Amino acid sequence: MKVLKSLGVLGVSALLTLGVGGGTAPTASAAAAPAARQAAAADYADYSATNVETGRTSTGSVPAGGRASDEVPPGDTDRLACRNGHFPTAFSFQIECDGPRWRVFVDCTDGFRYFSPIFSGHFIVRITCPAPHRAVRGGAVDLS
Repeated sequence: MKVLKSLGVLGVSALLTLGVGGGTAPTASAAAAPAARQAAAADYADYSATNVETGRTSTGSVPAGGRASDEVPPGDTDRLACRNGHFPTAFSFQIECDGPRWRVFVDCTDGFRYFSPIFSGHFIVRITCPAPHRAVRGGAVDLS
């Protein structure tokens, strides 16, 4: 009987230990989660795209798509018409393009290149580098 009571006490102690350990582990993870989210958020560039024909604007964030030092892929300039490529702020690149399948990119001082989603049609697209990084180069790539 004493052996059963001892085993029962050990079982309850084990459950309490696991319960406390399980209770503190999520708390530690939850405390670390905001810091991880902040670090990940710095790896995203914001974009806005306005459809020239409808006037509708969409926005979002895009992850780094490669190193800024990588060669820009060549495109078919016969199918993509772009104009007014400029830096409206020190942190963003904007361009107006019309074509069947294309995307805009910006190279930032964090050493990364950020690509917009793929567009089809006539859009004005602006990509803003993650703070505090500046835009150093930009352009559009034909994917058709």
